[in-house]
Amino acid sequence: MKAGDTVLLLRNESTGEAKMPPNHFGIKKSIAGMIRCTIPEVLKKVKVGHRVYIDDGKISGVVRSSTTEYLELEILSISGSTRIRAEKGLNFPDSNLQLPAMTTEDIKNLSFIVRNATAVGLSFVHSADDIRNLHKFLVDMGHPDLGIIAKIETRDAVYNLANILLAGPEMPNFGLHSLSSLLLWD
Repeated sequence: MKAGDTVLLLRNESTGEAKMPPNHFGIKKSIAGMIRCTIPEVLKKVKVGHRVYIDDGKISGVVRSSTTEYLELEILSISGSTRIRAEKGLNFPDSNLQLPAMTTEDIKNLSFIVRNATAVGLSFVHSADDIRNLHKFLVDMGHPDLGIIAKIETRDAVYNLANILLAGPEMPNFGLHSLSSLLLWD
């Protein structure tokens, strides 16, 4: 894969083939790959022109078109591997996904984390309340001093960054992680 390639982000998890998008001459485009999303309902919030980051931002793209079956991404840049592997994360920094920062699976995983780690990273933080909720779970589990790292990966998090930072002193051990391009928004 290289910058300029087209990748399809499929709207469903079925194994069926998506119809290939025609170019403006009616000839099928060359598709560098197809990606399935494990939470396909989030793709309803992703619009043409929105950025998409793959594998912690190593691959960046932008949505060029949208159909009922897929989002067509143009790959803008790649750093590192030129292959998209299974289980790599997708990030939609321009899209208002309205997903909770902590999923049911995250809450289940906390028991393992508190036994085996010194800190927990919370992805897709939207507000200071996300950090406070995680800290409450840790307190209830008897691990109030476990470190919390707020991952600043959404437009909401950038907008609420001051409040997220102000929540930091409420925690015994607190840090931030961000994709640097997020902090360049107007």
